[in-house]
Amino acid sequence: MSSINTVIEARAQKKFGNLTKMAEALGYSLPAVHQVVAGYRKPWPKIKRRISEALEVPEEELFQANGWPKKEVY
Repeated sequence: MSSINTVIEARAQKKFGNLTKMAEALGYSLPAVHQVVAGYRKPWPKIKRRISEALEVPEEELFQANGWPKKEVY
C-alpha cells in the first residue's frame, strides 16, 4: 500500500508496522484483511470486532455506521 486512506490503515501501520503482521495477529489471510482495511470489501461483524480489539480502539472510531471503514482525514 502506497498511501494511507482509512483510519484502520493508519492505526495498523502505527501498531503493527504492516498489514501482514496485523493479519497474522487477527488470524486472517492478508488478502482478506487488506480488502476490508482498504475499503474494497464490507467487513463482517467478527472481523470488525477483532480489528477493534487488536488496535485497542472502539469499533465506532474505525467504522462508519453503515459498516464501512472510516476514511482518514488529511
